[in-house]
Amino acid sequence: MTTPANASAQWMFERIVRTLQGFEAGLASDEEIGLRLAAFGDEVLFISDIGFWEPDLVKFVGVTGAGERFEIIQHVAQVGLMVVARRKVSGTPRRIGFILDDMLKKPGEPV
Repeated sequence: MTTPANASAQWMFERIVRTLQGFEAGLASDEEIGLRLAAFGDEVLFISDIGFWEPDLVKFVGVTGAGERFEIIQHVAQVGLMVVARRKVSGTPRRIGFILDDMLKKPGEPV
C-alpha cells in the first residue's frame, strides 16, 4: 500500500476497512480474519477494533493468539498489514470490516 506524503489517519483507516471487507467476503463460514503487523513479527493478532487519531495515527485493538489484550498505535507511514484467514476462535466468526463500515458512513469520535 503506497501512502501519499500528505496521507491522513482517516485516509488510512478507510483503506484498511475496505481491504478487510474484501478479504472477509471470501472467508469460509468457520474462518475469521487475523492480522500480522509487519513490525510485530509472526504472531497473528485478532482485531476487535480499529480507529484513528488525525492527523497521522492509526490504532489497532484486540487480542493475541494467547488471549492477551493489546493496543497498537502506529503512524500511517509505518502501517504494513498481512491479512490472514484463521479458524474462528469461538462462536460466530467476527467480520470486523463490515462492523467498521458504520464508522465510514457516519464518522464520529476517533477511537
